[in-house]
Order: sequence, then structure tokens, then C-alpha cells
Amino acid sequence: MVNRLSAEALWQFSLALYPKVQPLCLQWQDELGANVNLLLLLCYLEQQQLSIGRQQLQQLQAELENFSARFTRPLRQLRRRVSESGLDTAMQQQLKQTLLASELDLERLEQKL
Repeated sequence: MVNRLSAEALWQFSLALYPKVQPLCLQWQDELGANVNLLLLLCYLEQQQLSIGRQQLQQLQAELENFSARFTRPLRQLRRRVSESGLDTAMQQQLKQTLLASELDLERLEQKL
């Protein structure tokens, strides 16, 4: 993402910031279709006193949307439907944790776009 920013630095920033803004990020994600990684990137750029051009932002949004639509969102939807699976509670929890870990891996990959 954006002029060879350190993917690891962005990930560490995201891990530190996300717990503080999680409810709002999830609300925007669910209600407005916002991409949380893009929100976190913009916060990171602000903190680093960097900017992104409109064209670069639009290109990044398109890449993130494509990746998210193909991989991240379908996995997230599957994780959210586990409760409807008919599995016992312990299996549901285990499956949700496994899917959540995979979802986080996809989120991290998104940050490398």
C-alpha cells in the first residue's frame, strides 16, 4: 500500500489502534461498506504526516474492493453464519476462531496491496 510503506509498520500500527476504534470501524464496515484497512491506512498516513493523492487513493480502493470481495468478505460472511450451522457450541467456537484467524491473515494480506 502506498509508496512502499513498511507493511510491518502499518500492521503493528493497526494492531495498536484497532482495539481503540473497533466498534466504530465495525459499524462503518457493516453499515457503510467501509474497508477497515483503508481507514487504518489513512490514520497511519496522518500519524506519519504523509498524504496520498486522489488517483492513488482511488486505485487503492479498487484493489482493496476486488480483493475483499473475492476473499475477505466471503470468509467473514461464512464466519458470521457459523451460529446457524447446527454444530454444538464448542465446535462453533472452534470453527469461528479458525475462520477469524484466517480472516485476519487476509486482512494482513490486504495491507500489502
